[in-house]
Amino acid sequence: EVEKFKKQTLDAQMTAATMGTMTTAQTVQSLITQDQSVASDKALESPWRGAEAYHLYLVAQRQLYEGHNEQAMKTALRLADYEDILDTQTIYSIIALTTYYMKYFLQCSKAFIKLEASPDISEEMRTKFSDLALRIFTRNPPRDPRGREIPCPKCNTKMHDYCVFCPSCNYRLPFCVASGRSIFPEERAGGMHAPEDAAGVLGGPSGVTKCRCCRHRMYTSEVRKLRNCPLCHSRLDAAYSNETKF
Repeated sequence: EVEKFKKQTLDAQMTAATMGTMTTAQTVQSLITQDQSVASDKALESPWRGAEAYHLYLVAQRQLYEGHNEQAMKTALRLADYEDILDTQTIYSIIALTTYYMKYFLQCSKAFIKLEASPDISEEMRTKFSDLALRIFTRNPPRDPRGREIPCPKCNTKMHDYCVFCPSCNYRLPFCVASGRSIFPEERAGGMHAPEDAAGVLGGPSGVTKCRCCRHRMYTSEVRKLRNCPLCHSRLDAAYSNETKF
């Protein structure tokens, strides 16, 4: 829809120019002004961002209720990148809960700091969060267990597999819309560079695929039983979804 809007605007401007109702300078200035107005609107520039935020929140909740605490933690940690969409209490409550279950007490402590310091949260709730944090961290020092580390695709710095950004170069890792996991190069096994099929899936039978409609990525192993994209719900290739070969 965003691209349609831009194309319609450009066609209208060019039509006015060819009919002689606008000078060349006026046409150029009008196009520049229109482009700046569109670029300044975050909703137009990132039309899927709001959908991503609520989708990831629902995925984290589902994973949590299904008992997949590690996956829920990785998905919840990514929500910190959506503070412009979701409120502070929504984001950091689920981060605190999932990291507590996984005993990642450093990440849990950071979440509680956000909850206790946020002016958007009532004083009563901040007091409750403070009391709860005191009970948790008097028994559990704010330390994370040793976990899996993977090199950053940009700078090769070792980083935890739950990271959303590289701590060294600040590179933002893409994520799987089916599972919420960050996508690393060695886990995609070349699937990203395979040709696009006629039914709306980019990629091959292994690694990572991309929805042709919303262009979001997902691990092949996560969508084998799905008929539709987890984010935009457009149809995926039925034959590919039922593929069992890795």
